[in-house]
Amino acid sequence: MKKRLALFNIVLLSSAIHAQGIVLNCQQDDGLLFPRQTLSTDDSLNVIADRSEITRKDQYLLTGNVSVNSNKYYLAADRINIQKSSKTSSATGNVKFQDRDLMMVAETAFIQKKDDATYTTLEQIKFHYPELKINGEAKKITNNGVEQVFDSSTYSLCPLGNTDWRMKADKITLNKSTNQGVAEDVTVEFFGVPIFYSPLHTWVLEGRGSGFLAPTFGSYNDSNSSAYQVRIPYYFNIAPDRDFLLSLNQLSSRGSVLEGKYRQLIAGGENWDGGRFEAEGHYLYKDDITSQDRWLLNSKLDLTLNKRAKLNIVTNRVSDTEYFKEITHDDTSVSSLDSYANLSYDDEKRNLYFSVFSESKQLINSGSEDYTRAPEVLISKDIEALGGRNINLSILSTKFAHKNANTTTNKTGVRTHTQINFARTISNNAYTLTPSLNRSEERRVGKECRSRWSPYH
Repeated sequence: MKKRLALFNIVLLSSAIHAQGIVLNCQQDDGLLFPRQTLSTDDSLNVIADRSEITRKDQYLLTGNVSVNSNKYYLAADRINIQKSSKTSSATGNVKFQDRDLMMVAETAFIQKKDDATYTTLEQIKFHYPELKINGEAKKITNNGVEQVFDSSTYSLCPLGNTDWRMKADKITLNKSTNQGVAEDVTVEFFGVPIFYSPLHTWVLEGRGSGFLAPTFGSYNDSNSSAYQVRIPYYFNIAPDRDFLLSLNQLSSRGSVLEGKYRQLIAGGENWDGGRFEAEGHYLYKDDITSQDRWLLNSKLDLTLNKRAKLNIVTNRVSDTEYFKEITHDDTSVSSLDSYANLSYDDEKRNLYFSVFSESKQLINSGSEDYTRAPEVLISKDIEALGGRNINLSILSTKFAHKNANTTTNKTGVRTHTQINFARTISNNAYTLTPSLNRSEERRVGKECRSRWSPYH
């Protein structure tokens, strides 16, 4: 039950409202419905009451500060009837119920133990999960050992007595046999104001499952006026190794943005050992202000070719320089989007390292032109000789490209740096000494690149 309710609240209540950089959320405390009780450590049933009487052959009536404590649950009330043969207990008046995860106060309670399961029915309940910081109310809660049903229920992650955030549902059903939860007529309220409604919401109790995730709401300034946005995401659990998140992001000043993000683990094949792929895309058809199509496209591929070789490819592109400022409202201090491809080979046995790197940049916001490496090649080789001698050879060649702000042409330059290092380790019981001799040579072609070079490390 603990895991199921945790997942349910993560789905419906975990997101907070983001309004102009301010996050509104409840502050938690350690308040409880009543002092926590220590459950019995054996199979015995410990009963305490001011008065007791036998009403029938195997029925007992307990009144006045009654408490029943077992290794499964704690039950207290003004009045409790116990039937020994059917292993049932019914309680009325100031009812308190506690198990290892949950605490409840109710008007009435009916409890029956069958084998290892405990069947319960409680009415007019306030409940609290201390570990999960979940609390709420329900008209009725029934549990038949497989299915748990909440009638006219509310949930909140706020402290007891605080209802800043609250989720209301006409009926919630948690079924262990089908591994599914179903909520009917769901409304999410913030300070008593409904902000989201769904006639039916289903989710997987354990593991991943397709379904709607929590919507997000926010406000922003656009063209010196206030606007709002609502994002409604739907999660597709395609397979254990892949999923897809589809969202509708409604911007009141711009229009509807369709957003999608796909993720996949790549299994090993004939030409590679495995990897991971991600792709994200946004599309806004004819911005209501600019009348232009706006879009974003990101992708990332990390591929392990074998034990020595790896391939990494990253692309990041948007339709225009103002996309993040006007559409996503992200950090506008970023000056460029970087895309690159890198192929590396690292052979530790042969002390050989090789890489080819190439990049491109798209200027965004108020970014200015910068140099890019297109491409850069690095070769490094260590040679271990006799007598503790070590020789390192390395060659780094970089072609720089720079787009002039006033022209459409690219200025390019090539810098090649070669280095050879000789070292010998001399050691005995008293000291260790490693003298070395380093020789490097650098060649540059293209004046545009000289002032931009920083030494390679």
